[in-house]
Amino acid sequence: ELARSYLSAYENNDGSCLHDGELDLLGRLTGAGIETVIDVGAHHGDWTIAASRILSGVTIDAVEPAPESAAILRAQVAHLPKVRVHECALGAANYVATLHFDPNHSQMASLVDSTQGDGTTCDVAVLRGDDFLDQQGIERVDLLKIDAEGFDLDVLTGFGQAIADRRIRMVQFEVSPWNAARRVWIHDFVEGLPGYQLGRIFPHYVQPFQYDPACEDFRFRGNMFALRGDESALRALILPG
Repeated sequence: ELARSYLSAYENNDGSCLHDGELDLLGRLTGAGIETVIDVGAHHGDWTIAASRILSGVTIDAVEPAPESAAILRAQVAHLPKVRVHECALGAANYVATLHFDPNHSQMASLVDSTQGDGTTCDVAVLRGDDFLDQQGIERVDLLKIDAEGFDLDVLTGFGQAIADRRIRMVQFEVSPWNAARRVWIHDFVEGLPGYQLGRIFPHYVQPFQYDPACEDFRFRGNMFALRGDESALRALILPG
């Protein structure tokens, strides 16, 4: 157990934005001209609120499909006029899906059916990312943050046209054991982000990431960062080496 605890800390297998490096990364983006952020899977708004504070003046579209969590999110960000809450899910197409959740662990709500939780479900609207941008009149996304509990690749796929049109500068997404349930590989994310340099988020730094089949470890949980290839100034700051 001690060895597992050590390895968990070493691999940054934590999941809390308070000390896993996500907020440190936001701090290094303060001079990057960040104006528009989309937080997919915003839950109760911890990351959204922190991003609003750190990236002064930024507009954030916070997306949360779980009704109870969306209600808490609205209350939490009511004092932030540049945060807009959307009670829906984003994915690769437009349809109605089943959200699976455990009321005692609301942060784990997912469109991925699993054996976890108490079997509570509800129907939620899913919008394709590119259609969401059109509906909201968003021309450019500086940072797309995804934390969709195993549904991250579907969310990313939904923004395929925006990615191809170079309208998304940076992407943060999560890799976790949920990937095994979806049969999703890290290589799928690499293919979905052509022309982006990837890195793995750690406290105080982002480790440049070069894909290798050995990376396909479904025990791994952590956040990845993708920076568009033409952002050379930011690459030197965030992805050195």
